[in-house]
Amino acid sequence: MESSALYELCDHLADRGPQLGRWSRQLAHQPQHGDLHTMQFFSISDFKLYAAAQQAGLPIPSYDGDDVARRARDDNALAAALTVAATLTAQSGQAHTSPHEVSGPSLGTVVGSIPAARMSDTIAEALNRQVGAAYSEAFGRMLHYLRRARVRRVDLRTAAALGFTMPGEPPRWLPVAPLGRSPRSPASTASPPSPGQ
Repeated sequence: MESSALYELCDHLADRGPQLGRWSRQLAHQPQHGDLHTMQFFSISDFKLYAAAQQAGLPIPSYDGDDVARRARDDNALAAALTVAATLTAQSGQAHTSPHEVSGPSLGTVVGSIPAARMSDTIAEALNRQVGAAYSEAFGRMLHYLRRARVRRVDLRTAAALGFTMPGEPPRWLPVAPLGRSPRSPASTASPPSPGQ
C-alpha cells in the first residue's frame, strides 16, 4: 500500500508538529464516529479536515483521480494525527503547546498509560482488538479513553500510521497488538515504515 500523502505527512511531522489554534479546540470536543459507507473513522467533513490541516500547517493530500479508497486512507491518517493532537492538547491544559514529540512515545504507549481504574484490562484488550481489526468505531472509542492518559506527549507519526486504513481493512504493517504487546506494557515507539520497506 503506497501513499505519498502519508510519507509527506510523516516527513513534515519529523521536522515539526502541528501549529495549535482554533482547529484543535474544535476537534477536541467533536465526538468521532466511524462510517463503513464513507470508509472514514472520523466524523469530520473534508472541508473541516482540510481547513484544520491548513491551520495546523500540515500538508493536505492531493488526488489525481477517483481513487476513493486511497483518499479515505490518506484522510484517515491526517484525521488521526489531528484528533489525537487535539485530544491530548485539551487534556494537558496547555493550549499553546503541541503534544507532538519526534521519536517520543507511540500512541500505544500513551494508551497504555491510562490508569487501570480508568480503563480496565478487559476494555484495553477489546480496544486493542478493535483497532487491529479496523472496527469503524475504534478510533472514537480510543479518543474517549485517551483523555484519561497520564502520558501527554506522542509521536503523531504513530497516530497517522495507525489511521492509514479504512474501516474493515486492518493496517497491513501493524503488529497483532497495534496499541501494545499487552494492555499495560509499553508499546514500540517505532515510526511508520519508510518507502521501500
